[in-house]
Amino acid sequence: MKAGGAVRAQVRSVSSADENPREPAPALLGPLEPGRTPDADSVDGILRSIAMEFDVVMGRTDRVQADCARLRARLAEPAAAEPRPENPERFVRIAAFTWSKAVPEIVIQANLTIESALPFALKEIEVACAQFARSGVVIDSQRRTITEVLPAHGRLQVEALNIGPVHPQAGSSGCRIVNVTPA
Repeated sequence: MKAGGAVRAQVRSVSSADENPREPAPALLGPLEPGRTPDADSVDGILRSIAMEFDVVMGRTDRVQADCARLRARLAEPAAAEPRPENPERFVRIAAFTWSKAVPEIVIQANLTIESALPFALKEIEVACAQFARSGVVIDSQRRTITEVLPAHGRLQVEALNIGPVHPQAGSSGCRIVNVTPA
C-alpha cells in the first residue's frame, strides 16, 4: 500500500438466500422517508454499518435483523422539535409603518406590516412605539400587544393600531418589535 493511500475492502453480502436458495432474502431495511438520515451521529452510523456488514459476512442474520429493527424503531420516533432561537424578536421586523392622528388630533393610529423569518407561527407580538419632537427627542412611548397570529415565514398587516394620545409637540412617531410569543 502506498503511503497516504486508502485501503478498500470488498465485502460480499451474505443472506439467508445464499444459504438456502429457496428462501427469499429478508428485507433488512424498510424504505426510508426522503430527507431522513438513518443515524444522526455520522461516526456512530459508520461504525454500526461496518459492524452490520461484518455480521452479514459472518452469517449472523439474527444480529443484523435485530440491528435493523432497532434502526426502524429509531426512525419511527418523531423528529425532535426544531430548536428555537434565544431572541426570536430579532427575526421579526416592521416592514412598513405609517401613522396618523385620529379622532380630531386626540389619538395616534398606526398601520404596520410585520414580517417574520421564523420557522414557527407567533400568537403575540409586542411593539414599543414612541413619539418624537421635531428635535428628535423621545417625548412619549407606549407598548402595545398585537394578538393576531403571524404565520411562519409570513406577513401580517395591522391597521389602525391605537398607539395612544397625541403629544402636542409630536413631530414623528415610530415602532419596533420588543417581544414575541410562539403560537
